[in-house]
Amino acid sequence: MTPAPASALPSLSITPDATPHPTIAPSATSEPTGAATTAPQVTPTGRILFTAIAPMASIAYVYVMDADGSGRVNLTGPRGGGAPAWSPDGTMVAFVRNDGIWVMHADGLHAREIRHDPSMVEEWPVWSPDGRQIAYLESPVCGLCSIGMTSALNIMNSDGSGLRKLTDTPSDDRPAWSPDGQTIVFGGRSDDPPTSANGLQSIRLDGSGLHQLTNGPDASAAWSPDGRLAFLRGATTAADGTVLYSLVETNSDGSSPRVVSLPIVIEAPLAWSPDGEWIAIAGATSLSTLRAGQWDIWITRPDGRGLVAITNTKDQGEGSPSWN
Repeated sequence: MTPAPASALPSLSITPDATPHPTIAPSATSEPTGAATTAPQVTPTGRILFTAIAPMASIAYVYVMDADGSGRVNLTGPRGGGAPAWSPDGTMVAFVRNDGIWVMHADGLHAREIRHDPSMVEEWPVWSPDGRQIAYLESPVCGLCSIGMTSALNIMNSDGSGLRKLTDTPSDDRPAWSPDGQTIVFGGRSDDPPTSANGLQSIRLDGSGLHQLTNGPDASAAWSPDGRLAFLRGATTAADGTVLYSLVETNSDGSSPRVVSLPIVIEAPLAWSPDGEWIAIAGATSLSTLRAGQWDIWITRPDGRGLVAITNTKDQGEGSPSWN
């Protein structure tokens, strides 16, 4: 899922906003399913990166906040950025800026570009569990686009050296590195309406073992620290063709899927908390709110309990969470 464009937000702020952002209760709509749940009784810990963008804006910004929604800081300043990802030790952030892959320190300082091909669009960087490599997707710039275009799933060292292509994928979905660092899961076909051929794919780092991991119209895979897999499955389709997703949790091999219907309209991608007890996801209380670009970051237990919004910003949308 390609991140939305970006936003006209304030420039870099070094002083965090100490005011926690209020939660909002899901409203009754015809699109989401399931029942509203209560706020978590135990406050999750850690920090969440996310992308913020104002409706109709052309520049996005990478923010960081505490897991309760407080302490928001713009890390990318007026130059913007998107699709952030924590390094495993939490000291570095990979992100996208101007169709290239950048890295910066966790405080937003010393940002530098490590990969950019002017003929390509690079997106969705993710770190290997040992922090030595970064996987990402690469596709031709729009001027070279064609029907049936695929993206390359690439791997490089964390300094941008040692680039190699792993495989092609028709999906522009964020890849997910397994906790043991041996395989990467990525999206399959993007048929609309989705079919079973949209199942998640798995491949080893040497390019072998490519196989379809799930059989549903699935996207946005994320691994828990203990090896569980969560992803989004196209459950229904709105009248205008918008795919409405359910949250799914499975074993590491894709078996024993457990479908969780949440009372919000979900936007990919998603992220696990470091302790594996929570999932962060972008979403909105109604399809019209989502279309207006006013989605929030929500957290939930993997079974759907404790669903609560930790951002509540009316003039922008927040998405693409990464938790450390």
